[in-house]
Amino acid sequence: MRLRFERSALHDWLVSRGAPAARAIAPVSSRIPIERPEARETAFRLVREGLAYACYCTPTELAAMRTHQESHGRPMRYDRRCLSLYAEHRADYEAAGRKSCVRFRVPEGGRMVLADLLRGEVTIPLDDLEDFVLLDAEGRPGEAIGAVLDHARNGVTHVVRDEDRWLQMSRELLLYDALGWQAPRYAHLRMD
Repeated sequence: MRLRFERSALHDWLVSRGAPAARAIAPVSSRIPIERPEARETAFRLVREGLAYACYCTPTELAAMRTHQESHGRPMRYDRRCLSLYAEHRADYEAAGRKSCVRFRVPEGGRMVLADLLRGEVTIPLDDLEDFVLLDAEGRPGEAIGAVLDHARNGVTHVVRDEDRWLQMSRELLLYDALGWQAPRYAHLRMD
């Protein structure tokens, strides 16, 4: 079993209470840098497979989108405007020097089960999730792809982290599924 502790405070807490396994397992930082080529290769594999796409929206356009949604009482999330861009539009954006990020295409409809070792199972509608960023416009990996690649590289079988990271698990599980990899087991607890 390989655990990943996202905060050393949890590791320290387990050691202070005499948890034998905790003495043998060092905490892994939540900010281990993932090499860009690995993240880029994985993101573009998902683009080729139709599971991700280029998004050319500027920060100003995204802010306007969210302001519009908020003013109309709708949930604030990316509206997928770049999902079905024609090749000519993509070429126009690129010719104009617009950079793109890569977004994961969250499946429409259906539900997903989030299984947590402490909280049990929670089912959420996939339509509540937005298409999230895999690579930003500068080619830096987003949090979910970075975590998934880090977990896979290090053979992590269990992720123990703060409860405020609960919904991040949905993004990671979607990526594990899309990549055909075995996901670790998750436990979210309060770490004050």
